[in-house]
Amino acid sequence: LKKAQKENKKIIVYATSASCFFCKKMDKEVLSLDEIKNKINEHYIYLKIDVDKNKLPFDLQNVYKEITPTFFIVSRDGTYLKQYPGSWAKSDFLEILKENIK
Repeated sequence: LKKAQKENKKIIVYATSASCFFCKKMDKEVLSLDEIKNKINEHYIYLKIDVDKNKLPFDLQNVYKEITPTFFIVSRDGTYLKQYPGSWAKSDFLEILKENIK
């Protein structure tokens, strides 16, 4: 939170698990791309959480629908804003990132 506030960035929390096929697909086909990494680094603090091993931060457990992957957008002060369950194509994920920059 301190880093998010200092850098004036929202937080993106990626709920994943080691056994999740679509998480691996997202990691390989979308999240590994430089264009995606750069957009995330420029505008967000990125947290990847294995939900089989750890609880989600910021009380996200209360809104989590137990679907992996799920991407949560959290404000600089730790307030839940939106969630995006499922695996996304590059173009769709870029739209998600762009729409939450504001």
